Amino acid sequence: MFRITNIEFLPEYRQKESREFLSVSRTVQQVINLVYTTSAFSKFYEQSVVADVSNNKGGLLVHFWIVFVMPRAKGHIFCEDCVAAILKDSIQTSIINRTSVGSLQGLAVDMDSVVLNEVLGLTLIVWID
Repeated sequence: MFRITNIEFLPEYRQKESREFLSVSRTVQQVINLVYTTSAFSKFYEQSVVADVSNNKGGLLVHFWIVFVMPRAKGHIFCEDCVAAILKDSIQTSIINRTSVGSLQGLAVDMDSVVLNEVLGLTLIVWID
């Protein structure tokens, strides 16, 4: 998750079918896609999905999934800190305002709000007859 400071929360963001939720979700997903498709983990990056948007200090707190697909034979080659570092490195902080808010492809993201939690061992197996 991270907090976007330059977008005001709207009640419509609570409804996942609303135009407003879909619009902000699409924007965030495009930004995350760009970050990870141009990173060292690009060959493992699958997609991002916005799960929830809530009000936080006048901005938006965006909860999302980032999906990486790794062949089992490769083993555990990256960690949550590595994935978080790529996202944080993509946020260009401004020296002028001396805050933790930086620009991530036009979104003003509070770098101190970036939290990534690793979920391992989730495997979806689809059997086709």
